Amino acid sequence: RFLPDSLTLEETDAVDMALALICTREWRRAAACMSSMEAKKEFPIQFLYGYTRYMSGEKSLADDASSSTTGATPASANPEAAAVLRVLENSGECMYCEWLRCVLYRRSGRKQDALSGLIKVVNQKPLFWSAWLELSKCVAQDAD
Repeated sequence: RFLPDSLTLEETDAVDMALALICTREWRRAAACMSSMEAKKEFPIQFLYGYTRYMSGEKSLADDASSSTTGATPASANPEAAAVLRVLENSGECMYCEWLRCVLYRRSGRKQDALSGLIKVVNQKPLFWSAWLELSKCVAQDAD
């Protein structure tokens, strides 16, 4: 099992429930399951916490765009981005947390921070395809 031994039984159950909800793309409910884990620094807890919050925010943007007559603009900000970024700023050497932080950096206009972080990620995890895709988006922005 990939969970840290330091988790209590209740925390383990919450993570298991969040993982099941992630599989069904119920991001808000998964984020709610992970909400008590904000202070945990171990992998994968911190990544799961940040990722479920981030995806919950993306879901909110999509819902707002589909329910409004004008729709959300492409530049609309993820309502969870600032909170997720605060948590991930101290994530240490977790390359998945670094990738998510770089996604948020790029989306908030901090392209140079995103580029340097993504280069670090692909150097350490060269098969991490999502990091390569995000890096290509940064490079494409530079070309524009």
